[in-house]
Amino acid sequence: MASIDYNEARKEIEKIFSSHADFGRHIIFWYDAPVAFKDDIIADKFDFCRLIICENNEFAVKKMIEKDDCTSNFLLYFPYEKPADNDNWLLDILLYSEEYYADTVALTMRRLNLSNTDLRHVIEAHIKFFDAEDRQKRLSNYIDITDKLTPEELCIAMMSVIVKAHSPSIEDILTELVFDSGSKYKDIIRFGFEDKLWDIIATHFNYEGDQRIEVLIKRFMFTALIGQKADFGEPSSFYSQYLIGKKGKNDARFFIDKLKIDKRFYDLQLSLSVDLKIESLLIPRDISCVETADIFECIDIHIIKKITESLYNGSLDYDNFESIIKKRINSHWYSIHKAEYDFLSISINLFRQLDIPIEKGLSSVFYIQNYTENYYLIDSYYRRACTSFTEIDNPTIEMEGLMDRIELFYQTKYLDVLGKEYSQALNDQSTWSFSGVDSTFDFYQKLQRNNYKKCFVIISDGLRYEIAKELLDKIRTDNSLKGTDELNYAISPLPSETRFGMAALLPHKEIQYINNDVFVDNNPTNSVVARDAVLKSYDSSYAAIRFDDLLNMTKERDKLRSYMSDKSLVYVYHNVIDNTGESDENNVFSVVPRAIDDILKLIKKLYSGLQISNYYITADHGFIYRRNSVSENNKYSDIFSLHSTETNRRYVISKDPNLSISYTLQFPLDNLNNEDYQVILPFGYDVFKAPGSGYQYFHGGASLQETIVPIIHIGALSSANSKEDVTPVGVRLKSITRKITNRSFVLEFEQYERVQDRKQAITCETYLVDEEGNKVSGEYKFAAASDSEDITQRVTKIRFNLMNIPFDRNQRYYLILKNADKPDEYIQRENFIIDILNLKIL
Repeated sequence: MASIDYNEARKEIEKIFSSHADFGRHIIFWYDAPVAFKDDIIADKFDFCRLIICENNEFAVKKMIEKDDCTSNFLLYFPYEKPADNDNWLLDILLYSEEYYADTVALTMRRLNLSNTDLRHVIEAHIKFFDAEDRQKRLSNYIDITDKLTPEELCIAMMSVIVKAHSPSIEDILTELVFDSGSKYKDIIRFGFEDKLWDIIATHFNYEGDQRIEVLIKRFMFTALIGQKADFGEPSSFYSQYLIGKKGKNDARFFIDKLKIDKRFYDLQLSLSVDLKIESLLIPRDISCVETADIFECIDIHIIKKITESLYNGSLDYDNFESIIKKRINSHWYSIHKAEYDFLSISINLFRQLDIPIEKGLSSVFYIQNYTENYYLIDSYYRRACTSFTEIDNPTIEMEGLMDRIELFYQTKYLDVLGKEYSQALNDQSTWSFSGVDSTFDFYQKLQRNNYKKCFVIISDGLRYEIAKELLDKIRTDNSLKGTDELNYAISPLPSETRFGMAALLPHKEIQYINNDVFVDNNPTNSVVARDAVLKSYDSSYAAIRFDDLLNMTKERDKLRSYMSDKSLVYVYHNVIDNTGESDENNVFSVVPRAIDDILKLIKKLYSGLQISNYYITADHGFIYRRNSVSENNKYSDIFSLHSTETNRRYVISKDPNLSISYTLQFPLDNLNNEDYQVILPFGYDVFKAPGSGYQYFHGGASLQETIVPIIHIGALSSANSKEDVTPVGVRLKSITRKITNRSFVLEFEQYERVQDRKQAITCETYLVDEEGNKVSGEYKFAAASDSEDITQRVTKIRFNLMNIPFDRNQRYYLILKNADKPDEYIQRENFIIDILNLKIL
């Protein structure tokens, strides 16, 4: 196959002959001293001229041209250097003919439409680059090839083609060389760019020293690490060899800032952390020395391990740990280790709550009130700690140890103490009633007093109080639910299980317990169909429906409206939590987010489709869950042998007035019009021993978690309601200075609103641009997610690194601050002056 240069030469020769067509025949002499095109010419077929290859046959050539054929165009090809005039036997013909010059450099220059002598030197030095047409095409994609190019710009563009850089810049060239195994650097050498590459690196990055890519990146990485306020003290000789001088450290930081965005950075930093012995550097030092450093992932791993170990060993340094974790939100590796950081944050909050002593010797009403105000937080944090722990892909031994400590403290400092104190308080009362505290038996009576035109009651089986608090927070931060909302509570009947809890919520005159079933006014209540009949017996416009059936109905608005046309009150039965607890108890916590999302989704769809604005969300009972099964010491033995009317792990129902079990609670079922029955319950969180599994999730007892039922009311929903939309917290530049005098500098950003109610966390992105919008600094992200009331705790410091380019104090530069999730929306755009002495090395 003919080379690209020969093809170009052939086209030019044909063009020359064509231009002389009107002036008679034309003769072209082509001297090819390197003999670069002989094979191509021999293989070619010329239809626009006659070809003569001249090799010691000058007389025959002369005879052919001047005697035998005096009309044809001739191309005379000489595979040697042009002879001196005295030795040139064809000089007389040459004088009235044309000589064609076709050295590779000249051909390339003509093909690129270049005449700039400086650019010719570049092409001549790297002529091999132009052997392939594909490389020339890619070069034209990078730059406009004109005589206005500087030699450096052309070199950078050619090297960009060689390494397949993202753009024609030394940063992107170096990026590709850093991530490559070495083959691209070999191509740099092969095309003669090695010296030029290091000259440009020295100029652009102020880099001096070992001219090996693997050494350069180690020096850049370690220098950038130290620049992130990593306080390692005086480095040893091993580490000092990787420190770059003052002049080049900013360039190293800038380059690494940009490099971190690349997906390939993960494997690179993993390898270099071993080569640079970063873990050995971290081990003897306090984590505060690297609290803002994130060059290497092992820093996050180290911080997580240290905090985990400290918490496991009983450290009370919660504020310091919490401060460090909040700073890690801005770490490059935070998203990878979010589950671990969440687990640690939740653990800290849980330990804080567990450190508050449970008050002793008070009334049952006090414990109920205190649970709804404070104690519920412990159950909430415990649930979230268990959930976040399960989300950790490969928990370390330290993490497992901390989870075991959480489990131990949850049991010994909370359940054991609260269970004993509350049971003692219950033991002092003869009936299951609480002064000033509502019972779920009164739910319907209070509901009907409101005289709503239409209303939904969503009953979520097992939705305990602390989960309802989380649901309420979601409701309050949902912009589509604009109205009023409140959370109250009531006490469920005993036993705290579905049959009794569901019956209590229905309209009723009396509730009966007959043959292990619960009836309302002699009507069964053991299914949704049965409850629908009970509701309709009170009012034909009342109905009951399964959650999934109603949710499916929302997909067809006409069908939904038809269903509700004759309804005024609908009980909706949702069963995600209790169903999971009964069938797969280890996953009961993990389905809580789904339960919350289910309820929110249904309410929004119902309001959207029907414009009904009143909703109640409640439950039949709560539950207890522990990761570890109940120990044998907390089980009552031989209870099932008593042959009571009904026996469960958390309760016994019996007609025997003489039945007495030591260290238990006992109440008559008088609220069910069954005074002959009594319910017997274990103290605290103990259980009655029974065969089989089920010693982690249970309900039916008298504990606060099982019997405090949440009642959420959402009312007056309206699209025109004045309820404030949920918006991100406010963030602004705190630093006063608007003049930059150094290529590395720190700016402070202030989160002037804390995360609460309808103010949500935001991830911000910031950088500097010139007047044309070109970025002149690295890009930096940080999270504004603090809920602290102390504004000094809501300040984020970002170290900026500027590009190594000339800056003009008379031009305008702008700091851009924007929401990372909405890149087209600026939060702030501030004018800056950049006044830096430009000492760029030439």
